[in-house]
Amino acid sequence: AWVRPEILPNWGRFRQRFCVVSFSGEVIGYKNLEELHLITSPFILRRKKSEVLTELPPKTYTDVPLELSSRSMKVYRKLAEEFIIWLDAQRQVNVSEALERMIRLRQFVEFPELIGIDGLENQRLEWLTETYNSVQKMVVFTFFVGSAELLKRHFNTEYYISGSVAPEKRLPVIQKFNACEGKAILISTDAGRFGLDMVGAD
Repeated sequence: AWVRPEILPNWGRFRQRFCVVSFSGEVIGYKNLEELHLITSPFILRRKKSEVLTELPPKTYTDVPLELSSRSMKVYRKLAEEFIIWLDAQRQVNVSEALERMIRLRQFVEFPELIGIDGLENQRLEWLTETYNSVQKMVVFTFFVGSAELLKRHFNTEYYISGSVAPEKRLPVIQKFNACEGKAILISTDAGRFGLDMVGAD
């Protein structure tokens, strides 16, 4: 609308034609989207990765099942049981609190230290260390910032990015990682990976 303002009506007419409005005047939905698509499609170029990057091989996914140790499983079952007891006791479940408690279970499975439990074996960290020792360069993504920081300390790496790192500061880290010739590991939160080409890793 900014580049070609003549192809769309003004806001009042656009709202009347394409928006579902509540009694108070708030936009709560949309309508006539097929018509809007016909109007705007000549000006939108959509390309699929498969059409543009034909020289790249398809992604390969390999699942590596890692079981908790017997000690860790006992702690996990206790945490899960406490969560179920708490859930059963709620007259009205607070969704955000329930989600927070569920995330604690997921954090425990990833690294028990994230929820303040130390001294347990960690098959995930052992597997990552073995994998790191068998390759030249490796990239690890994790959902949790705490996990990324733990791995950064464990592997003593300078290559670290997260969603809180400004985009202009991420690229130099990636470029340095891609260019380095020695053994290296890059740790990144899932939110820190977008728009980056980490082509240097095995």
